Amino acid sequence: MSTHGVDDRDDARSQGSQDDLPPKQAMAQSCLVIIEQRHRNAITTAQVILSILKALPEKGSIAAFTCYVEQLAEVKHDQAIALI
Repeated sequence: MSTHGVDDRDDARSQGSQDDLPPKQAMAQSCLVIIEQRHRNAITTAQVILSILKALPEKGSIAAFTCYVEQLAEVKHDQAIALI
């Protein structure tokens, strides 16, 4: 099911390769895929934040969340510059 422009095909491809990764690497890869989806304008910023929060462990690291939010900010900055 695809909602709000989310491309489930990318998720399925990344999930298949993630099954072979250790849990922490799979989680990191999931977050990077989410950031990439935003970079392609496939999902909104709010969807990114919610998706990353869901991808992180329940007792996830604030540092890890901050890192992904900073990457998200870079994507938004790059997109703003591209519009100029």
